[in-house]
Amino acid sequence: RKYLLCYDQGEVTTYTQEDGLFSNAVRTISVCEDGSILVSGTGGVSVIQNDRVTACYGREDGLVNEDILTVTEGFRHELVLGSDGDGIYVVDGSAVSRIGLEDGLRSEVILRIRHDPVEELYWIITSNSIAYLRGEKVTTVDGFPYSNNFDLYFDDDGRLWILSSNGVYVVNRDAMLANGEIPYTLYDFSCGLPCVATANSFSQLDPDGNLYIAGSTGVCSVNINDDVTHYGRVRLSVPFL
Repeated sequence: RKYLLCYDQGEVTTYTQEDGLFSNAVRTISVCEDGSILVSGTGGVSVIQNDRVTACYGREDGLVNEDILTVTEGFRHELVLGSDGDGIYVVDGSAVSRIGLEDGLRSEVILRIRHDPVEELYWIITSNSIAYLRGEKVTTVDGFPYSNNFDLYFDDDGRLWILSSNGVYVVNRDAMLANGEIPYTLYDFSCGLPCVATANSFSQLDPDGNLYIAGSTGVCSVNINDDVTHYGRVRLSVPFL
């Protein structure tokens, strides 16, 4: 949390406040379609393009809460920022709009915002719910069975893999969007999960479908495109001693 390092083809570039970053306390980055990098953390969001900081967005630009927990590029190249207590900020050029409780969010602590690879919408994980943002409308998924969730990923079969403090929930995208009864599979310690995801951590999905989960006692991995439907709870009977 002292600087940002960028590694590219054997070369390492260091960025600090002296280079224009809002803060040396960097939380996460997101790469845009044009190759620019969004850097979020304490103080707001900085944009790195062509190896230099080209823009910064903070309190003076309308970000009342400057602690940004998650950031992504929007479908029309706007910036979509999730804050630690003031909802979602949408930065479009010099205009900043806000999405909060009055717009349908159940909490204004935004842990993660993810593009859906199929639907033109964003999935939102807050401190107590899962929702999705389509256009300007927020819909909270009331039927999801658990509230303390951290992140989500998409497999090739239309399922969402949701990392939580209770394990990994796997649900169908269409069932989540229908917002009715949601069948789910839960992978937890009884199924062989060695650790649960850590709050505010960043796991990683590689191009081959391997999900590396940043856990409470280390890193574990699972290929989310493999057929795991045969996994289940282990039942063991000891007839006598």
